[in-house]
Formats: sequence, C-alpha cells, structure tokens
Amino acid sequence: MPPVLDHHVNDPRQMTVSDASIDLFLALRPHLTRVHQVPGRIRLRIAPAAKAVVQQHGAAGTDIGSLERLFGPGSSVRLNRAAGSVVITYPAEAFPAAFWEDCLNGSETRVRDWLADRLAALKTGDCAS
Repeated sequence: MPPVLDHHVNDPRQMTVSDASIDLFLALRPHLTRVHQVPGRIRLRIAPAAKAVVQQHGAAGTDIGSLERLFGPGSSVRLNRAAGSVVITYPAEAFPAAFWEDCLNGSETRVRDWLADRLAALKTGDCAS
C-alpha cells in the first residue's frame, strides 16, 4: 500500500456528502492536531489511534477519501501514513481560520452546522456568507 493517498474533488456534481463522511470526520477529530496552516491548506498530525477509527468506518463503506467532499470542489485530502499526517486543501474563502479552530475544538453540533453552511454557500457560489 502506498504511503501517500491523494483524493481530489473538482466536479461539484461529485459533492454528495453523506452522514457517514461527516461522522468519520467527527470521529477523527480527537486524533487530529494542527501542525501548520495557511489559507487554503492545513496539515494535521493524525494519531496512531485514528487507524482503528478509519478501519471501523471503512467496514461501513466510508474511507478517508470520502472526506474531500466535505470541503468542496477543488479540495483534496492527502494522507501520508509514514509521516502520520494529513494535508487538506480547500477553498480558503469558504473555510476561514475560525472554522478550523471550531472544527478541532468546538462542539460536534457547531462543526456539523459549519460544514452544512459552507457547503451550501459553495453550491450557490456565495462563499462569503
């Protein structure tokens, strides 16, 4: 198995976000630590314990590749297993720095609401809202 997995979404028609993808993302949150961030790109350290979470969700048909749909067209998720990190690129105008703070440390309800709002804005072209 290759050490780096790249996933990209460029077609908005492929942006079907399932509850399973959101659930996987929320289940991974306790295992993620921000390493570096610039607008449009964040690198997160992913703890070894996250492997069990990914396997559990993978058995239900959801894998780490499903996460790119959470961040809209043009986003990508790159998992580097050897380094124990994941890099997410995303539309910076839709996911400001405050989102990532809430995303990693805020309530589950707030993260679900943020994702729903941002994805709705991306689909309508109103990313500034």
